[in-house]
Amino acid sequence: LMWAAHFDVPIDDLEIEVQADYDASGEFCEQVPTTGYLEIRCLVSIKSSASEQEIFHVLETAEAHSSYFQLFCQPQNVKRVVTIEGTASNSTI
Repeated sequence: LMWAAHFDVPIDDLEIEVQADYDASGEFCEQVPTTGYLEIRCLVSIKSSASEQEIFHVLETAEAHSSYFQLFCQPQNVKRVVTIEGTASNSTI
C-alpha cells in the first residue's frame, strides 16, 4: 500500500495469498538429491478504480523494492556457524 499511496493509486481492498509447492522427500531420505520449494505463487486480488496499467506499475515497483520478495527471487548466501561445547576442545566452525 505504501507504493500505491506514493503513486496516488487508490486501493479499496487488497488480498494476497502465498502458495507453495514443496518437496520434503530429501529431508527423509539420503538418496534424494534435492529438496525444497519447487514453485511459489503469490495470488493478488485488488479492488481499485485505477487502471490495470497503474495497478501493475504499483505491483512491479513494490516487488522490485521488497526485501522479502527478493529473498525468494535472488540466490542467497547462507552461512552456518556451529559452536560445540562440552567436548575436549570447544570450537566454533
